[in-house]
Amino acid sequence: MRPRRAQVSINVRSDFIAERLKSLMQDGKSQAAVLEELVAKAVEPERPVGDRDKETFQRALEIADRSSQGQARFQSMAEFDAHEYGPDGNCR
Repeated sequence: MRPRRAQVSINVRSDFIAERLKSLMQDGKSQAAVLEELVAKAVEPERPVGDRDKETFQRALEIADRSSQGQARFQSMAEFDAHEYGPDGNCR
């Protein structure tokens, strides 16, 4: 952490947030420490490629392979959409 005089100040203009910040500082933490903790919790770390991502990639490759082979498995885009997407509009 940089020395206090070199740090950029933060202005809180919300009474609600100021009160909440004050209550979070009751255990002796500084405003900066509390805000750093909250930001660290809010920012999601980059996640590694998981099995679900690999499955999605495999399905995309299969679809591309089918289309490149010229297989007319579906008569229309509506048929294709019904097969590839669920009732909520998300990929299966």
